[in-house]
Amino acid sequence: MSSFRVLCIDGGGINGLVTAVVLSQLENYLIQFSGNKNARLCDYFDFFAGTSAGGILCGTYLCPDSKNDKRPKFSAKDVVDIYIKIGKSIFKNSFLRNLYTFNGLFCAKYSEKKLINALNAVFGDTRLSECLKPCLIPAFNIGIRKCVFFDRENAKAYIERDYYLKDVLRATSSAPSYFPVAPVKPMSNDYSYLIDGGVFANNPSMCAFVELEKLVGWKSCIYNQNVKILSIGIGQNKSTINVKKAKNWGKASWALPILGIFMDAISQTADYQLRTIFHSDFVSEHRYLRIDGTKISDLPCLGSLDDASDSNIENCIKYGEKLCSSFSERMKVFAKQLIINE
Repeated sequence: MSSFRVLCIDGGGINGLVTAVVLSQLENYLIQFSGNKNARLCDYFDFFAGTSAGGILCGTYLCPDSKNDKRPKFSAKDVVDIYIKIGKSIFKNSFLRNLYTFNGLFCAKYSEKKLINALNAVFGDTRLSECLKPCLIPAFNIGIRKCVFFDRENAKAYIERDYYLKDVLRATSSAPSYFPVAPVKPMSNDYSYLIDGGVFANNPSMCAFVELEKLVGWKSCIYNQNVKILSIGIGQNKSTINVKKAKNWGKASWALPILGIFMDAISQTADYQLRTIFHSDFVSEHRYLRIDGTKISDLPCLGSLDDASDSNIENCIKYGEKLCSSFSERMKVFAKQLIINE
C-alpha cells in the first residue's frame, strides 16, 4: 500500500463542535486545492477513528447518501449545523428531570430518549458495515469489563459484529453520569451494555495506530512517508483545581473533576506516544499532525461537556476558528499532502 491517511477525533461532548468547525475548514482547503467542489473528507482519508463526540462526527462524515450510497450524505459544513442541533436536543432538561435526578447526582442527568431520537433522525437504519470508509469507534462493556472496538471491516465480515450505526454512536457517547448505559444489540447475538469509549480512549489515535499497523505493517507505519495521521481535539481544560482545597477532597468532591482529568490525561498520553513515534530523527514531522488548543493563548473559555447554551456554542465556534487560524499553514500543507497521496 503506497499511502494511508488516518483521521482521529477526540471526544468532548458539546465542545466537539470545535472539531467540527476545524474539519469544515479542512474540507474547504481540500475543495480549494483539488478544484473539486464536491470533495469530501472521506475522499482523502482511508481510515477514521472517533470516540464519543468524535465517534458521532465520524459517523456523519461516513454516512452514505440514500440517493447514492457511494457518496457521503453530509458535507463537513452540514455537520457543523447537525452537531449544534444534536447538542441542543440531547443536553436539554426539564425542571422536573433536574429535580428527579438531583442534577445527575443520583441517576443519569439526561434521558436516553432524546439521544436515541437525535441519532435516529440523522442515521436512520444505516449499518456500521455501510460506512464509506474503514473506521474504529471505541466503547466499554461494563458487563464483562472489556474495551469494545466497533470497526467496519469486522462488521462487513461477520453479521454478529454488525450494528446499526446509531446504536454504535449511542454506545460511544453514553458518558457515565450524563446518560444511562446503552444496551446495544448486533444483527445477531444478545445485548451488550456499553458506556462511553472516552473512559479509556478519549483520544483514539493510538488505537488507530494499532489498526494501521495491522493493515500496512510496522515498517510502513514508521518508514513510509505517505502514511499520515491527523489527530484533532480541543485541548486540555484550562480551568485549574484549587490545590489547597483538593488536598483533602473525598469521593464526592472528586466525582465531577475526575472525568475531565481522565479525558485530558488520556488525550495527552496518546499525543505524547505518537509524537515520540513520528517525530524521531528519521521521520518527517509532516506525517503526524495534532490540532488542539493546548499551546494557544487567548482562546475562548468553553463550558462543561453538556453546556449547550447559545453562549457556549458561540464560544465553541470562535475556538474552532481560532484553531483554524493558528494552524492554517500546517492545515494547508497537510491538505495538499492528502490530495497528492489520493
